[in-house]
Amino acid sequence: MKYKYTALNGRNQKKEGAIEADSQAEATNKLREKGLIVQDLIQLGKDSDEPTSIWQMDLGGDIHTKKIKPKKLLMVLSQLGMMMKAGINLSLSMQIMIDSEKDISMRKILREINENLYSGFTLSQSMKNFAGFPQVYISIIEAGEANGRLDEAFEQCALICKKDMALSGKIRGALMYPAFLMGLVIVVVIILTVFVLPTFAGIYTSFGGDLPGLTKFMMGFSDVFIHWWWLIIIVIGGIVFGLKTLKKSNADFAMWWSQSAGRPDYPSKLFGKILSFDVHTDRCRYPDSQSDGIGKRCGSQPLCT
Repeated sequence: MKYKYTALNGRNQKKEGAIEADSQAEATNKLREKGLIVQDLIQLGKDSDEPTSIWQMDLGGDIHTKKIKPKKLLMVLSQLGMMMKAGINLSLSMQIMIDSEKDISMRKILREINENLYSGFTLSQSMKNFAGFPQVYISIIEAGEANGRLDEAFEQCALICKKDMALSGKIRGALMYPAFLMGLVIVVVIILTVFVLPTFAGIYTSFGGDLPGLTKFMMGFSDVFIHWWWLIIIVIGGIVFGLKTLKKSNADFAMWWSQSAGRPDYPSKLFGKILSFDVHTDRCRYPDSQSDGIGKRCGSQPLCT
């Protein structure tokens, strides 16, 4: 079998090529004998980053700005924490994650982080290049790196991610029934406006009298909805697009939106704002026991913002 490899030599220079071997382990050993540190090893004709079907196509754009799904982030943090706790070093753990990862975007992210590690950057510095990693996770991992307890830092990040997912699930479950009722009301209003009111319009005008104000309003609303429905859709779409753009570009607005809507969409920004410095005690403080436990278990002083 033939394998395509990406490796670093003794001068920290990247080398790419192909090698013949009966297995992936044998290919890795052959490259190590040549003084090369394997970063990526792919069996030609079997595995690559190219999608094999339309469902595997990567349509997310730049991986540095792409959001990582919470389930995927939880899986990565949990597996890295377990491997580190089992005594596997970080570089080998990252290589195992790259080899086993099926998601193309996540594989590219892990591969670039691994390359940065071989280039001399720390894990937290490498993660800062990707918007998919919340800032609170990066701060915890940075504290774990400083104190040699990276496995516990991964475990704490996974715990926070798991609790965020549970809270988001509860909120979505609580909003399902109101959302269903709201959708039903919208459907009923559309049916009345488009089909029922125009039918009775001729009857109302044949009365010859002055119609009530509410009836006139509903008749006018029906005419506007029937003749200008396309403009209404454009306006609603523009408002939704503008809000989403503002949430991504303005941190203060994103904070206000998540707090007012009751949605934990931005746990990193919220967590970052919560961490503060107490001038009276001349030390950093956390607002709750959970956050305080994170700093204690990582063996570091709390991080100030």
